[in-house]
Amino acid sequence: MPIIPSVSQSKELYLQQAFISPQPIGSMTIADALLAAVGVGVAIFLAAEGLRAIVSEPRDTYRYIYVHKGRRQHGGITNDLDRREQEHRARWRGGTIHQVGRRVTRRSALAWERKHGF
Repeated sequence: MPIIPSVSQSKELYLQQAFISPQPIGSMTIADALLAAVGVGVAIFLAAEGLRAIVSEPRDTYRYIYVHKGRRQHGGITNDLDRREQEHRARWRGGTIHQVGRRVTRRSALAWERKHGF
């Protein structure tokens, strides 16, 4: 006949099984290595500087496609859509430029341009 544990014994067994401490895996993450090398204060400072650089970068670049006779003729990035449309109209008369999304940082616009092969 099986022995049924009391309520206090079952709570103790549950706690022992539920809260097993994590075992070391033998390799450090980049964050762990950074903390070990420079300390918490410096790691927080470096993270804040990285965030500030991302936030303070101006979002002044447009991504666009140029459509002529219902076909996409060209795509790219610019900081002046009107000027760029006039430049394209010199080559493909009657086309229109269409902004893709919102203005973005120059860095992300260049990444978008490389990804789409313009």
